[in-house]
This record gives sequence, structure tokens and C-alpha cells, in this order.
Amino acid sequence: MVENLINPQISVITCVYNGERYVSQAIQSVLEQTFKNWELIIIDDGSTDNTAVVVSQFLSDNRVKYYYQPNGKQGRARNFGIANATSPWLAFLDADDIWMPDKLYIQLEFIDKFGDDMDVFFSSAEIFHEGSSGTSRFQCEDGLIEHKRLFLQLLTGENKILFSSVVLKKSSFMETGGFDETPFIAEDYHLWLKMCDAGYRFFGIDKILVKYRVHNNQTSHSEFHAFILSVKAFILVKFKTINNQKEFLKRRLDRFLLHNIDNLTAEQTNELLRLYLNPLNKIGQYCISRILLFFGIGIFKRYAYSYFDL
Repeated sequence: MVENLINPQISVITCVYNGERYVSQAIQSVLEQTFKNWELIIIDDGSTDNTAVVVSQFLSDNRVKYYYQPNGKQGRARNFGIANATSPWLAFLDADDIWMPDKLYIQLEFIDKFGDDMDVFFSSAEIFHEGSSGTSRFQCEDGLIEHKRLFLQLLTGENKILFSSVVLKKSSFMETGGFDETPFIAEDYHLWLKMCDAGYRFFGIDKILVKYRVHNNQTSHSEFHAFILSVKAFILVKFKTINNQKEFLKRRLDRFLLHNIDNLTAEQTNELLRLYLNPLNKIGQYCISRILLFFGIGIFKRYAYSYFDL
């Protein structure tokens, strides 16, 4: 048994829902960290499978803490975990991802050097697909990320911050009000938008410190679903430093429709088109899109360039 560490330097937050298949690998990757002064807070978000049984096997290590809550989705579960965190820095590990053994050690070296001036540290990752031997690299920019450029990337829907790679300053997180608890949004994307809007500083580490698993059970598995989750998150942000929020959203919607229209179902297309009415209030754009699509996808793609902001 590992003795309880009174003052852990970092709190690791893992939320899990019906994760019996993967969560043991995630926990084991924390236990195998070369840096040992951590606490792992696991929030079981109302699982109905054997998640609790799997996690119970690790509770002999006093650094591992388990909490159960009725299903409230990820935003609420993450906030609950952070409320029980005792460290000045927070790390996040999704229950289906895996950390490299030196993940925390490397990031805490950067925190020792730059932590007084930075709020969020994140890294590159290896992407692996379940059932396949192939991998790819999710690469982040190295060093301090220029604020205006990062903010513009996020505003246009480009999120290069992999959640399971993040370590962030707890005080900065609390000042933003934490994760939004609205179900079925991209909570991490929403948080980065808020933090960028407030001027917090982001630092990338171009080292593969995480293995990111792609599988069919993920909340944002399809490109369409991921887009909808991010749009809902974007709408919820009450920006203080920009006043053209809807124009950014319209440009994103225009591009997504034009680039993906061949692969969308009729139901998905209708859901996207309704965004022109609410929240964008772009009745003209809605009508033009409907008319073009009435004559077929080919006509839509041919003439949409004249009516869309790309």
C-alpha cells in the first residue's frame, strides 16, 4: 500500500460513464507515472456496468479516490471532481485514454519554469484506433501560444488542445467559473474559449505524452456530432472581448455545410439549416440554402460560393 501524500502537487481528474472496458488502462497509466506526488479523483457518472468493480481494484492505493454521482454528464462530473481536488494544478485524463509514463514529470518541469506566468499546459499525442495497428500524431505548437492566433483558431472551430494532455492552474480555472454543466456540449472547447476571452495564457509541449483512443462509443465520434457539440458550446459563451460572435458561427456553419453536404443525412442537413434561424436569425441564408438544396446537392455546391462566407 502506498502511503497517503498529504500535499499532492497535482490532482488528476478522470470522469467515467460505463467505462469498464477501458478505465483500468487509464488508471494504470497514472499509477505508472515516474512522478508520484499526485492524487487521482475518479468520478463515476452514474455507470450501469461494472465500472465500480473495476475501479475498486485500485483503491488500496490511497492516492486513488472514487466518487459516484447520478448521471449528470461530463461538465457536472468534472466540476464535482475538481471541488474535491486539493492541489494547485489540475490534470485531466479521459477514461479511454492513456498517459505516457513521464507525462506528469515532463509537464511539471515546464510548470516549475513557467508556471507563474502560464495557466494551461498541453501536449502532442499519439492517436490510435481501436482494432487497428495504425497510429497518427496529434501535434501541438511548441512553447507559448500567441494569444490572438489561438483565440482566432478557437473562434473558427479549430481546437488543437487535446483534453487528456492538459494541466491547468486551479485558481485560473475557478476564476472562469468552471465547466458549463449544460448536457451535450463540448465542455473543454467551451472552457478554452472562456479562458482565451479572459486573457489566460496557454503553453504547448510538442512531445507525445498521451495516447488518444478513437472508438465507436465516444460522445463526439462522428464529425457531424462533434460539430453540433462545439456549436452548442460556442453559443453558450458570453464573450467580453468580441462583439461579432454570430458572424464567426455563421462562417463555421457555411463551411461545414459546403464541405460535408455529400455525407450528411437529410435529418442532419435539416438540423444544420435550422441554426440559420436560431440562433443566427439569418432567414435569408436559410431560404437560399433550402432553394439550392431543392434543386440538388450539385446545384447547392455550384452556387453556394456566391452566398456563403468561406
